[in-house]
Amino acid sequence: MCSDDGEAGHAIDLGGGRTLWAGEISRALFDEHGLGDHFESDGGWWLVDFDGPNGTRVLARCLDRYSASDLLGIAAAGIRAVDARTPAI
Repeated sequence: MCSDDGEAGHAIDLGGGRTLWAGEISRALFDEHGLGDHFESDGGWWLVDFDGPNGTRVLARCLDRYSASDLLGIAAAGIRAVDARTPAI
């Protein structure tokens, strides 16, 4: 359920073309979302919701790559728990 894209970040496929991403972001994404009004640089790790045709939302800046990885691990565990309780059709 979790895929690792090397040093750049980690992603969880949420289905339906939606991905929860924790990792580095491009300067273009940083600028498109007006993050320069709140942060000095695009460096570091970010939590991003890539929702296909519904757009992209930058949700948060992570303290570091380890907290970002921990957050996605928690989210993945929650998704696995729900999948385990959902009956197959």
